[in-house]
Amino acid sequence: MKKIKVLVLALIVVVLTGCRGEYDLTINKDLTISEKVNLYVENVNDNYDKTVSLFENNDIDDSSYNITQNEEYVNIKYEETFKNFEDYFLNSKFYSRIVSDEDYKKDNKRIVFSGISNLKLDDNATDSDLNNTFNISDLKINLTIPFIIRDNNADEVINKTLTWNLDSDDTYRKFEFKFDYLRNNNLYLVIIILCSGIVLVSAFIFIRNYLKEKRL
Repeated sequence: MKKIKVLVLALIVVVLTGCRGEYDLTINKDLTISEKVNLYVENVNDNYDKTVSLFENNDIDDSSYNITQNEEYVNIKYEETFKNFEDYFLNSKFYSRIVSDEDYKKDNKRIVFSGISNLKLDDNATDSDLNNTFNISDLKINLTIPFIIRDNNADEVINKTLTWNLDSDDTYRKFEFKFDYLRNNNLYLVIIILCSGIVLVSAFIFIRNYLKEKRL
């Protein structure tokens, strides 16, 4: 079933024309990963019917996707959640279409990732040539990390979200980011103890001075 799903989603971006959209990836605090895909495809050549058929004929879970249309576009929304990075790398239907030559390192404190993407289809590609990537005009990749981000090469960073803006002219792009997922709990404990001590000492001094003034 997983291979069928990969086939279906790869066909969507290869067969359908005029595709653009956003790819949102959120790394949660427990290191689970939420993936959301929002694609807009030109509503021509029966693209809506083709898309619906691809999902229905391959028994894709109805709760994981939504397909709508207007006069201009077919909108495809797809969501998945993964247990960790390893699960995401192995089972994401879109990751393998976006990133190749990845370098992933994880130690007891930090995660470091780099990978490259080629959005342009080979001129000799056919609809069955699934090793090619998106036939897509514009793709915005948003990565949200709730930890301390140490380094990245994103086009823009807003709060905890890194964004790479890709288009059909990008024959080579590299994604890089580094973050600390394990905070120093001992340091936070020391800070809490010190703050508590300061509050207690301040309260003691205040009460003592208050009682002295009252005796006078």
